[in-house]
Amino acid sequence: MRLIAVDKDNANQRLDKFLMRYMNAAPKSFIYKMLRKKNIKLNGKRAEGSEILSERDELTLYLADETIDGFRSAREVKRYDDMPEIIYEDENVIIVSKPVGMLSQPEKKGDRNLNDLLLYYLSTKGEYECSSLFKPGIVSRLDRNTSGITLMGKNLAAQQELSRAFREHSVKKLYLALAEGRISSSGKLELKQEKIQGNKVRLGSGKSAMTLYRPLAAVGDNTLLEVEILTGRTHQIRAALASTGHPLVGDTKYGAKPAKGFKGQALHAYSLTFAFPDGPLAYLDGKTFVSLPKGRLGGIFNNMGK
Repeated sequence: MRLIAVDKDNANQRLDKFLMRYMNAAPKSFIYKMLRKKNIKLNGKRAEGSEILSERDELTLYLADETIDGFRSAREVKRYDDMPEIIYEDENVIIVSKPVGMLSQPEKKGDRNLNDLLLYYLSTKGEYECSSLFKPGIVSRLDRNTSGITLMGKNLAAQQELSRAFREHSVKKLYLALAEGRISSSGKLELKQEKIQGNKVRLGSGKSAMTLYRPLAAVGDNTLLEVEILTGRTHQIRAALASTGHPLVGDTKYGAKPAKGFKGQALHAYSLTFAFPDGPLAYLDGKTFVSLPKGRLGGIFNNMGK
């Protein structure tokens, strides 16, 4: 038997999520089976798993120590010798600019990715330990070849607040996109899209995706756009603009021609504005953070209007 007292750093989360972090190598089916069999209790009572934990709650695990410890896999933090540009950092959040070619999270073991890089950075500062139940994670993912602003919550409360804000679309995120062809007026695209094989999306059915765009400058036969997404769907900007006959420059997956000077699509997440009227991140309410593009897209942006 093992008693676990819930501290403030692990409060305000579902019981089943906590248990999955505590016994991170245990199958979900095992966790729920133990809850059904009353081998895991909350404050001495039967629990479903959906309960929200409070500070000073007490969990009782009626399991052998060998069983519990066998389901607790030690984490490792991979060493990295570089860091992307840090745009902003405080005790709750870190905002960085992801470079082109870097994964937000690993697709397979050993992949170099921004999430692990930030964990290593936080571990060197003493703000993250492998043994911690809470593992910070990237909140707003970007495609490998999309660069720009992304962020991570350093603690559970911040992570939950950031995730809620993106889920409820109370964060305004703007992108710079270089599209093929001339686009002379602003527009709004309301489409439905669904994932298909080959890590691609198909329009016409699935979930609703809303995209706003406005032209900033003509660049030869192309157009530099400012794009805002009102929903957060896979490849949303890429698929939406391709549907108008103006795919992103370099985005061969969605019908663009290969483009010299671009590794993948010409897309950069450049601005993020928070709306936190209350809660643990209220001090960030109304603040805007900017990540300027680099490479060829950066040159185009810097020369805009000249």
